[in-house]
Amino acid sequence: MPQQFDMKYPGNGQVAGHFWVEDEKGKVIFDPAFGEHSYIKGVNNLSDQKCYKHASKDLARTEILGWVMKPMMELKKKFGGKVVLLARHNPPQFNRCNANVMLYKLAGGEGRVCYGSMGWKTKRGEDYYEWEVYE
Repeated sequence: MPQQFDMKYPGNGQVAGHFWVEDEKGKVIFDPAFGEHSYIKGVNNLSDQKCYKHASKDLARTEILGWVMKPMMELKKKFGGKVVLLARHNPPQFNRCNANVMLYKLAGGEGRVCYGSMGWKTKRGEDYYEWEVYE
């Protein structure tokens, strides 16, 4: 059985916003869905249509560096060539978007890591952000 990553890595802090991965055209290509999302949508009377809002470039750079890139480099240093195998055997977890994106990238996933607000459209078509960045 492969070693499991500590999905709380890199610390016990909380991220205010959300991390996901987009392709070169800006289409979201990695942002796992979880059962908890159904509950959030039901309680808040939301549609199934996700909505995203990018944070400012400076804030996104800081958050991606601190919550994704730096820990990813530390894991590469710690596990060396085994890091890809380890990343592929750690399924995404709810409320661990930074670790999910990091493991996706370590496993060879393509795309650009993004940071900002994420949620769903309301039934009236307005954006509702469950994970919101305040700038």
